[in-house]
Amino acid sequence: MAILLVSALCVVQPTRAERLCLTGSFDHQVKTLLDYVKLSDEQLSNILQVPRDLERVFEDHWPGCKVMPYGSTITGLALQSSDIDCYVDIPGEHNENPQVLVAEALEILKNHPDLFTHFEIRPTARVPLLKCVHIPTNVFVDITFSGPFSINSSRVLSHLLHLDERGLELARILKYWGSVHDIANGKLTLPSYAMALLAVFYLQQKNIVPPVTLLQQNATPYEIDHWNTAFLPLEYHTDNKESLYELLGGFFQYYNDFDFENTIISPYLGYPIKKKDFQDLDKFDDFDLYKRNLENGYAAPFYFGYMNIQDTLKHSENIARPNSDRWLALRLIRHLRAAASMYQELSSEEFLSAVLVPEKRLEAGKLTTFWEGGIGGPEDCPKIFQEKIR
Repeated sequence: MAILLVSALCVVQPTRAERLCLTGSFDHQVKTLLDYVKLSDEQLSNILQVPRDLERVFEDHWPGCKVMPYGSTITGLALQSSDIDCYVDIPGEHNENPQVLVAEALEILKNHPDLFTHFEIRPTARVPLLKCVHIPTNVFVDITFSGPFSINSSRVLSHLLHLDERGLELARILKYWGSVHDIANGKLTLPSYAMALLAVFYLQQKNIVPPVTLLQQNATPYEIDHWNTAFLPLEYHTDNKESLYELLGGFFQYYNDFDFENTIISPYLGYPIKKKDFQDLDKFDDFDLYKRNLENGYAAPFYFGYMNIQDTLKHSENIARPNSDRWLALRLIRHLRAAASMYQELSSEEFLSAVLVPEKRLEAGKLTTFWEGGIGGPEDCPKIFQEKIR
């Protein structure tokens, strides 16, 4: 495979008229990248104004309601382009269908044009969603009424990623990598949550973070939608001394030859499960809840696809969107293999720049450029920047 050696990467994001030039050592490039793409503490604080505004607006219609953020703002993986996910908890007995509540919320928010705009209902999403834009922060918002399950999932993921600073930085880089190549950005691709779970699972193989079973081992069970969401935070000590550079390269090498189609990636257990073994659940003592939910009709069997990533808490759910994942899996595998080759062939100063070069490819007869990326030395950055914004 031909690889272009470069000393710097200039990236222009469509949402931000700035350029990013990665030069120097790998660690310096990582700091430059993360300072550029992740939300600052001030930005995160501003974004958390969204649930406060929602709660104030909904209070008259649903007294005592609470609006709780989940997803990337909780896990620490929020980037400049991230939206904010909000769950609305209504006290008392409310048996309305979530789709009905979403429609009610739409009518409420329409009465506050100074705060919210650009409404869209997604009734066929995994859970019914109301999407909108929060005007004061110019942030996209996803609003759901379908149970607090995702909040608990976010807390588990956040705990795992914050056990070791390398893990959080690795996951942030990979999330940006997935967006750059249009592999996992939460649109018609793998969910960004899936990329985070790939990172966690890899860290489990490196004995840097524990399996979720260990977090739940001594926790009093707390079921939501028939799944145990309880866990106890714990300190986890590792003797792994690999650098972030080695871990990032190792991530691509680990998944380079991974048998995605015939293996379940299970952060819950912390090790890969062969498809044929999972079909004989008597081999696993840790899936009693899954077996019970199947027997009682609370859950459907795990749906196997070309890629199989098991949710940390809801063990019947394949996060990799199995109904449409063949194309997604093939694209991800292609990029994993390309990055693994770059790690082998390039120096540490060249590696990060190379794996973050946005691709250009032909689709449906026309050229599509993702992330409007440019490539060149530092002296070329102003020139590239000017060409991209014309």
